[in-house]
Amino acid sequence: MEVQSAVIWGQSYPDLINSSLTNIPMYMMGFYLLYGGVQKQLDSIRSRFFWQGTGNKKKFHMVKWETLARHKDLGGLGFIETRTMNKVLLAKWIARIEGDDNSMCIRLLRRKYLVGRAFSMQKGKTGSSLFWQGLKKIEEWYKKRRGWKLGNSRSINFWEDVWSGECPLRIVYPQLYGICIDRSVTVREAFESGWNFSFRRRLQRTDHDQWKALMSELEKVNITEEEDIMIWKLEKKGKFSTKSLYRYMIDGGLIDTQR
Repeated sequence: MEVQSAVIWGQSYPDLINSSLTNIPMYMMGFYLLYGGVQKQLDSIRSRFFWQGTGNKKKFHMVKWETLARHKDLGGLGFIETRTMNKVLLAKWIARIEGDDNSMCIRLLRRKYLVGRAFSMQKGKTGSSLFWQGLKKIEEWYKKRRGWKLGNSRSINFWEDVWSGECPLRIVYPQLYGICIDRSVTVREAFESGWNFSFRRRLQRTDHDQWKALMSELEKVNITEEEDIMIWKLEKKGKFSTKSLYRYMIDGGLIDTQR
């Protein structure tokens, strides 16, 4: 009887924990990147409640919290992993800033922080707000699955962004990227210079193959005067969603098709 009761309670705990304990800091996580100590304490409170319940008797934690936080399709219990959700909620701000959101709040953020340049061109300076610093710290996760459809190419970083192919050019041409002086150059700036890049040294024999391949790829580039369009690679419609990024960060976007 006690075992059956424990199973029944165990099945109800994930929903209870997600709807109460996890939701308490959710609003704050949508604005600030919480410190590691705070995240650890959140995990400790939720894990203790799951294994111990409302009683005072301490019980062993039989499985790591990271395992319990996996999606149910992959053998977990579907607990929300707050570190990941924190990053995902902040990434939504980046998507709104880079997208076509024209609300007053987003327009104020663009005017205050972007100063006429793309988000990826700006840095989280020490004097900036905690909100902005948080966005810059989680930017790398967002950029991994964000691509661009070329327009005027003023918003696109030549080396860092995904705009030609399925990954950044810095990964496709690592030798050239390693010796490039200006790694923040936009596609537009590189195009207007006639694809003339400045390197720290002369190209060696081992660099020429990559240089030829790059020049061949750039011959196909077609730049217009339309606005650049952000494309979210994890969704068929190309629109950012917190669900797709969370799933990608938790388990690489995998789905157990055997279930």
